[in-house]
Amino acid sequence: MTSAPVSAILAAGGLGTRLGGGVPKQFRVLDGQTLLERSLATLARHPRIGEVIVALPAGHLDPLP
Repeated sequence: MTSAPVSAILAAGGLGTRLGGGVPKQFRVLDGQTLLERSLATLARHPRIGEVIVALPAGHLDPLP
């Protein structure tokens, strides 16, 4: 029996105030990638995950054309 793919929700809504530095934690760069990119890549590689939903504060989204 094969399992149906699942959805993953990546909660990236923090402002990073406890970490300091003026940049939200999800946008901090570590070894050439933001923490958000690293998290997305990890979830995307999982064989059971069929989609990833990213929750970000509206102020960090690009406006639609």
